[in-house]
Amino acid sequence: MVTPTLANHPGVYRVYVSMGATYNCSTNIVVKVVAGSGCTLADTNYLPQTEIYTAAFQSNACLNVWTPVAIISNSAAAPTITFTYASGASNRWYMDEVRFENLPISTPTPARITQILPGDPVTLSGTGPVSHSFALVSSTNVDKALNQWTREQTNTTGTGSFTFTVNPGAAEAKFFRIITQ
Repeated sequence: MVTPTLANHPGVYRVYVSMGATYNCSTNIVVKVVAGSGCTLADTNYLPQTEIYTAAFQSNACLNVWTPVAIISNSAAAPTITFTYASGASNRWYMDEVRFENLPISTPTPARITQILPGDPVTLSGTGPVSHSFALVSSTNVDKALNQWTREQTNTTGTGSFTFTVNPGAAEAKFFRIITQ
């Protein structure tokens, strides 16, 4: 179990692990990451998860590099994250360090682009950092700078989650993004 003291709470952090010399420990295992008290867990694509199985300790993983394994949204200054053996050649491994990188609001998150055709409206909903509200923005050009996108809606469910209804109509095609405020 890891219990870091984090500077920002609530906040969002990317969690990294580093594995140095193997010290005769198996490196061909899968490790499960679970959020304990004071935080929620997402994978490195920002999709909420209850547990993550990481390949950071596989035999083909690089030694002495920081490997991102999860994103946490913490509501406490000292949340708990548990790393446990899940499967593989041995139930013993060596992990040098765990690092937490504070992700500011302006840090872009990966997004999937989905085509929404004219006709029936589509409802988008999800969760994110507890301390932030969300806005739906649109543009006819996906390459435009974010400050040139048009605000379509502001979240209706309060901080930490969002629900937006998108009705593209028959007008020119638009790209939509959900951003934190």
